[in-house]
Amino acid sequence: MTTKAKPFFEVFPSLELQGTLRDMLEQTAVERVSATRQRDRLSVYLFSTRLILKEDIWATEKAIKGQLFPHALLKVRIFERFELSSQYTPENLMEAYRESILAEYREAADVKFDAGQENCPTCGRRLPEDQIEAMRGDFNQKRAERLAAINERGRREANKDMIAELEAQATELDKRAAEADAEATEAKERRQEVEKGLVNAPDFETTDEYKTLAARIAELERAEVEADKGVAAQAEQADARLQECLGREHDIRGQIIQVESAAKQQARVAELEAQEKQLAEEYEKVERGVYLCEVFTKTKVSALTERINSKFRSVSFQLFTEQVNGGLSECCEVLVPSEDGAMVPYATANHAARVNAGLEIVATIAEHFGREMPVIVDNAESVTRLIDTEGQIIRLVVSEADKTLRVEVAA
Repeated sequence: MTTKAKPFFEVFPSLELQGTLRDMLEQTAVERVSATRQRDRLSVYLFSTRLILKEDIWATEKAIKGQLFPHALLKVRIFERFELSSQYTPENLMEAYRESILAEYREAADVKFDAGQENCPTCGRRLPEDQIEAMRGDFNQKRAERLAAINERGRREANKDMIAELEAQATELDKRAAEADAEATEAKERRQEVEKGLVNAPDFETTDEYKTLAARIAELERAEVEADKGVAAQAEQADARLQECLGREHDIRGQIIQVESAAKQQARVAELEAQEKQLAEEYEKVERGVYLCEVFTKTKVSALTERINSKFRSVSFQLFTEQVNGGLSECCEVLVPSEDGAMVPYATANHAARVNAGLEIVATIAEHFGREMPVIVDNAESVTRLIDTEGQIIRLVVSEADKTLRVEVAA
């Protein structure tokens, strides 16, 4: 039993068992308890100095499941380990072991396919027939394999021929023991006869033979002590050499690990360098594509701007502005010629320039669509000269002398 093992009912204090089963488990210990990650199986590793039949193991598993985990989808499995005393003779141990294997075989043979598995656990609908057949086939195959394994173990470890052979060996040993008892009785009788003839014999301790034997024994004991000292010294030397070898082995293993790590790092560096080269080539291709796209865009924008501006006599349009990063941003800025001929934004031009620019834009649009429309110019007194257009222009002029609206028509 391991030092970490605990009594069974210290591990399962609330488990209620009755009769001989409880008495039997009180003499056992639990070495380890573990559960699967999905919490669907609990494994209990049991140690006992007495043989426990499979029926009792199964009853204990059922009690743990029913009392401690009544609502959990959990399967309890006990793995037993025995250290049996000499009271278990080969024949009765083999007979009990054989009965245990037969019980395990019957238990495995009685396992039936769970019909509840034929329905989907989520929606409750019946699964497809081919899937049900596959599940049944898998269940039957596993049950057959388990039965075959139990049968093979029983045939190999606990068959009737083996039990009969052990019983024959036990009978032969009993016969030899009886013969030995008879010889011992006869020797005792002869000893008693010899002792009767030695009643008046001197004490053996006073004889020369005793003294010789005692001296020889003392000499042998001294030699044994000296030999023990030599063996101890040799053992210490051997242990020191062993520790030295272990230290060297540890150092060598560390060096091997470093070499392997360095090789892996070099391989990784080479892989990354190759990947970097490939990415650089791909990046260069992308850069070229981006450059070509930018050139195409700028060319297209320039052509579009030139085409639109060709429709106007003096006004021009700025449809795109170039950003700091070289990209283009859409805009629509009207550029008006100033007095010195430079093109200035519409917002910063003087009032007369803005009015004439508006007249030119309206006239160009009317010409493009083939429509003529009157244009009303407010505050016309602030413009010295309006540009000539094909359409009608209505000038609204503020006159201090005129108190009522006066209309004049140009000749």
